[in-house]
Amino acid sequence: VGFDVGIAKIPIVPTAVIFDLFMGSPKTRPTPEMGYQACLNAGPEVGEGSVGAGTGATVGKLFELSRAMKGGLGTSSIVMPDGLKVAALVVVNAFGDIIDNVTGKIIVGTRTAEKSMEFANTANSIKQGHVKKQFGIVNTTLGVVATNARFNKREITKVAQMAQGGLIKTISPVHTTFDGDLVFGLSAGTVEADINKVGVLGEFVVAEAIKRAVKKADGFGIVPAFKDITKGWKTTK
Repeated sequence: VGFDVGIAKIPIVPTAVIFDLFMGSPKTRPTPEMGYQACLNAGPEVGEGSVGAGTGATVGKLFELSRAMKGGLGTSSIVMPDGLKVAALVVVNAFGDIIDNVTGKIIVGTRTAEKSMEFANTANSIKQGHVKKQFGIVNTTLGVVATNARFNKREITKVAQMAQGGLIKTISPVHTTFDGDLVFGLSAGTVEADINKVGVLGEFVVAEAIKRAVKKADGFGIVPAFKDITKGWKTTK
């Protein structure tokens, strides 16, 4: 029962998830003991990189995993002088490349060859005619933007829409037919704030969280990560 993805059948449920079964063993499942330990470990510090939902995340998959790089989980937050807080947590499992929105350069993404650490530039490769024909089952970037501002459902939805700009600025291409990109919004507070202000701050923290996700990731010797670019990458496969 479920949707056949080749290596397993996945039950279709109403939720937002990433597909990461090609990293490690697809038979590995969380246990009740893991859930209990997660509660014990809960605290103000949030792990980043190849942890939690970011453990099996990858990016730059125009030419499949053999030329992809490691994605991950990242967080970012900002506190304004008036007490307004806006934070983001993003799981980066993108089809496209990750861009530094300040320099405009690719941080991690599709590589020119399996053993190369040079970037092919996914957007340019697609313009030149390199396309994927099959449905994308391994790509999705999921984020949540939370604020202590008081908003109703319609207002926080607008904040989430504006925060999607953080994806647009740091992922290229983004929102393709191979992706299921989505940003959730959460209002949990009583601070009075302007929707547009919070939306702009949401865009900023989402972009920062995406860059932190890939910069802190570990490829476990399966796919190269950002930290492998300068020191050279050797697979342990």
